[in-house]
Amino acid sequence: MDEQELSHMLKEMAERAFPREANLWPRLRARIEASSQPAGIRRWIRQPLAWGLVALLLALGVGVGAWAGNLWERFTLARGPASAQLLTPIGLQQERDGYRITLEWAYADWNTIFIGYRIQSPSQANERLEITRIRLTDDAGRVFQPEAEEGLIGTSTLMGLTLPPGEQVSIVAFDAWEGFPLPDTLRLQASFQLNVIPISGSGESLQWIAPNTGRTIGPFTFTFAVPVHHGNRLAIPQTAVANGVRVTMEQLIITSSSTKARLCITSPDPQRSWNPVPQLTLGPYTVYGGGIRPDGEGCFRIFFLIGSTDLGQQKGSLQILELIGWDSERPAESVRLPGPWVFPLEP
Repeated sequence: MDEQELSHMLKEMAERAFPREANLWPRLRARIEASSQPAGIRRWIRQPLAWGLVALLLALGVGVGAWAGNLWERFTLARGPASAQLLTPIGLQQERDGYRITLEWAYADWNTIFIGYRIQSPSQANERLEITRIRLTDDAGRVFQPEAEEGLIGTSTLMGLTLPPGEQVSIVAFDAWEGFPLPDTLRLQASFQLNVIPISGSGESLQWIAPNTGRTIGPFTFTFAVPVHHGNRLAIPQTAVANGVRVTMEQLIITSSSTKARLCITSPDPQRSWNPVPQLTLGPYTVYGGGIRPDGEGCFRIFFLIGSTDLGQQKGSLQILELIGWDSERPAESVRLPGPWVFPLEP
């Protein structure tokens, strides 16, 4: 798939109607698992998503097999910080009942905190290991909420990677936006709860999980420090008007890991729930369909998995392509207001 085809696919998916439910902040668990067929991307969605972010993650995953570098550079979530060699090695291990979790590295900036970890199982038996609870706090009492997870089990031809039997690796992303401004160094505590679930059958039938037979192991708790990498913050509100509707970007933060913004809409029809369809242009790259979630009355948090530490060299813009309005009494009848609402990203 070339760049033009990828861009076209993402735009088409981003422009489809959003689900009526407004709680759209991504808590995505994406795992690339081994199978007898070429490895695919399997996703477990625990709550509604902005379809645009799903499209973005899927499309980035399509091209990840060609990505050169070490293990962690091949994951979509932390590709930017990993390729810039900004990950902080941690190397802490804990073992419970023969199951070992290794906290391999961490990364923090104004938008996101990443943790890369490895799980090792003591047996080759048919079982599925899941982290059912992750809690990340700092010494100031802040609690950082999980946003997304991406992981690998077994072999992925897509990524060109093979893990030893009984191992799996994952990256978890936590939202750091709420804690802004963060100190230059974060002193963190991460707590993991592991669930071991027996599974029956063989081959593809391994997905049939024996009900009510899982056991919980843990918690595994790690205390560590990580430097906070700065980014670019645009805090002066910008307002754009299109189709008679005002949209205000109250704040935007661009870091190595991602781009996040808070936008508020002057509703053209208070009887409808309005969702924006965002697009980010940053330097030579264009990313369609960022994830969104509500952030106060008439306001949204927008998230893109692309970032930069040098905004002066990578000028661009954040655009709202259109607004989609939903009526709770007539959910099948949506209203689409075309834009664009354009917010230039200046140094």
